[in-house]
Amino acid sequence: MHFGHDGSVSVVTDGVVRVVVESERLTRMKHSIGVGAADIAAALAASGISIDKVDYCAVSTTQQIEYVFDDPDSLSFK
Repeated sequence: MHFGHDGSVSVVTDGVVRVVVESERLTRMKHSIGVGAADIAAALAASGISIDKVDYCAVSTTQQIEYVFDDPDSLSFK
């Protein structure tokens, strides 16, 4: 997950990028900042992988922005 400028979610399996979902494609806002639960769900659905099959999650940003969860009940680092 990259939640800075041009937020996106990628699904990688065995070193192969399966899918990349850019937030701006879902929000229709150019250079969208952040990642939401809908972005993650879309990436997992497109890759055919369920959340219980995810072993690791990497989070990055290039702007050193502290992540603020819009809806912590649906998406958090817990």
